[in-house]
Amino acid sequence: DWFVPCLKPLSRLQRISNIFSVSVWSAMVIVFLLVTVASWWLAKGVDEVPSYTSFSSSLFNNWAVMVGVSVTEMPRKFTLKLTFLGFVWYCFAMSTVFQTFFTSFLVDPGYQKQLTTLEEILESGMAFGYRNDFDIHYDESSDWRHKELLSKREDCSPEIMCIDRIRETGNYATLSEEWLVQDYTNFINDHSFICPLNDDDTFFILISFYFPKGSFLLEFINRFISSSTESGMIVKMDRDRRYKNKDVPEPGNVFGEYFIFTLGHLSVAFYILLFGHSLSLLLFIGELLYHKKFIKL
Repeated sequence: DWFVPCLKPLSRLQRISNIFSVSVWSAMVIVFLLVTVASWWLAKGVDEVPSYTSFSSSLFNNWAVMVGVSVTEMPRKFTLKLTFLGFVWYCFAMSTVFQTFFTSFLVDPGYQKQLTTLEEILESGMAFGYRNDFDIHYDESSDWRHKELLSKREDCSPEIMCIDRIRETGNYATLSEEWLVQDYTNFINDHSFICPLNDDDTFFILISFYFPKGSFLLEFINRFISSSTESGMIVKMDRDRRYKNKDVPEPGNVFGEYFIFTLGHLSVAFYILLFGHSLSLLLFIGELLYHKKFIKL
């Protein structure tokens, strides 16, 4: 069978940044700037609170509305109140949608697309390899996929080297015997990093016994194989080999029905908070330098 890396969780930061499309983010920035300019312009020349008479104070108050916190003062002028109210409704609608997806993606950001076909392996540009003797399965094929496999594949000798490369890099594919992969994953106590591609490119290996004509062992071997197959002994041995390590969960339990909410789920929120504090610190230092250099002049 072909084996590829199992799907991995998406980056929470990447998932959150894709909640809205680029056009929606751009529209929000444009609306924010337009409302800021409009608020500043409407507050000029009238008896309005100081919180809206300068561009910086208007920008500050509208940013507070956008992030969902209280403003310093409410506007007094009727037209400014209508503008302010409309912007509050707009921000409430957008923040409600954002917070819903934000919480969902913090808990479960989703998973990358799982490779399922040979075409996807070839189109992804992922490196792959297998033993030289496996070329016999593709030498006589006229399929373009098989020809491309023969021209790009790497040599895997021993096979464990390629399986281990999937575990270390998460960006490799290999053709190997299923029993070898199962034994390896049981040995390292980890089934989560490697998954079978599909059943389209599965090759069955037929094993034959050769006996001299009239050999007395022929009937005994035939009877033993038939008895083992009919009794289910072979199936049981295969099942015991697959799951002989009881500490490893079965593949069907990869996506559990519950999860443990830890501090790691909130890492994105702390990164954003750290970015905000860093930006504030830089602006504060810039204001001090500006005051020190230009005010004295």
